[in-house]
Amino acid sequence: MYIENKEEYREIPISVLNLSTRSFNCLMRANISTLYLLIENVEKLKEILNMGSEGIAEIEKILHKILENEKYWVENAISKGIDSGLFIEKRPSLSKEILCRPASDLNVSVRICNCFKKENIETIGQVLALNDVDVLHLKNMGLSPSSNF
Repeated sequence: MYIENKEEYREIPISVLNLSTRSFNCLMRANISTLYLLIENVEKLKEILNMGSEGIAEIEKILHKILENEKYWVENAISKGIDSGLFIEKRPSLSKEILCRPASDLNVSVRICNCFKKENIETIGQVLALNDVDVLHLKNMGLSPSSNF
């Protein structure tokens, strides 16, 4: 399977792919956070820690759907991202000094700090870069991706 990697894929986070929590976490730990990076690294999926054959099959199925009907899928993914707040560009203007401070400086529970540590989220800037779907996929956060608020 070959999908031409396009610039608009850089803006699509893997969170809109509706992957299983395990596949999502494996990709995030491998620093594959966008559709663009996923396509770039599709040949290396077997090398990702804890990425099993079911996860690879799941990802390949999604990529086949994209290949079959790319224009519809991309437009739908982008509108879905906008509707769910995934592409919010409005971030508070914080100084680099604040963004580089440890995530443990936030007034959050020990459980949440431990979730950040397990996902190698070390700074306030990295916490602010998370969107709501990313937070739902953090291991031991207490909510599942299928939870309805």
